[in-house]
Amino acid sequence: MRRTLVIASVAALLLGVITVPSIARPGEIHAKATAVYVETLDPGESWFKGDVNHVRGVVWRVRVEGTGDNAQYQTGDQISEINFNWNWKTGALNSWGTVEITLDAIDGGYAGTWVVAGPPNPDAVGGECAAWSKFTGVGKGFGDLEGAQVRWDNESDMCGFVSFYDAAIFFPGG
Repeated sequence: MRRTLVIASVAALLLGVITVPSIARPGEIHAKATAVYVETLDPGESWFKGDVNHVRGVVWRVRVEGTGDNAQYQTGDQISEINFNWNWKTGALNSWGTVEITLDAIDGGYAGTWVVAGPPNPDAVGGECAAWSKFTGVGKGFGDLEGAQVRWDNESDMCGFVSFYDAAIFFPGG
């Protein structure tokens, strides 16, 4: 009888751990978000050399709205520093910068870097906006997310100043 009680107690405890949401975060989660340009905080510097427009140090504020079950891991304000070399003759665009997202529902966020490098975009010839670009970013968590790492895969409508994020967030020990 005693053994049955112990087994039943352990089973109930294990079942409770499995079925009740845990306080500990999972080892990996995925979150999607839409990011929309809000304002330019610093226009940076810009110059042409031949057909290439060089831009350094532009700072944007962007609003990120997470979607789905893990929206809280992406919803907040984002500050990005942007640099790029854009060839107006061929449409080639290389861009890089930094990003910091401060989340609304979590005391903390992510700080990281991103890069766009790809073949020439014929839609971007002549200084027209680059209709769609894909880029990847990586970052580390701060605040309550200290130790977490994030990888963003993004698609961006540069003409409409909208980006779509697909984030994978990794937690230590997960």
